[in-house]
Amino acid sequence: MEKWRNRVAQEYQSFASHPHSPLRGSLVAKVSTVIEMTPEDCQQLQKSLERMTGKHVIIENNIDPSIIAGMVISTSDVVIDMSMASRLQKLSAFVRDRIRSEATEENVDESRVLVGSGA
Repeated sequence: MEKWRNRVAQEYQSFASHPHSPLRGSLVAKVSTVIEMTPEDCQQLQKSLERMTGKHVIIENNIDPSIIAGMVISTSDVVIDMSMASRLQKLSAFVRDRIRSEATEENVDESRVLVGSGA
C-alpha cells in the first residue's frame, strides 16, 4: 500500500510540475452546498473565482445539510460563508445583544428576559 501511495504522489508531482499542467498555479475551492451543484453551476462559479483570483480553480463540491441554504467556499487561505446558517447565527446574536442592551438600559433584571436558542 505504501508503495502505491508513493507512486501516486510521484505521478501527481510530475503532472503538477509540468509547465503546461492545468494544476500549475491552480487553486482548489471546496464548496459546501445543501444539494449537489449542477455542472453549469460549477462552471459558472469556477469562472467567477478564476476572475477573482487570476488562477485556475478546481471546484470540489461537498454536501452539507447543516448550512440550510447557500454555500460556503473554502480555499487554502480564504473562507467565504454565504450560508443561511451563518446568517441566522448573526441575526440571533444581534437580537440577543439588542435585548440585553435594552434590558440593561431599562434596569430590567436580565434573568427574566428570555433569550434562548430556539425555545
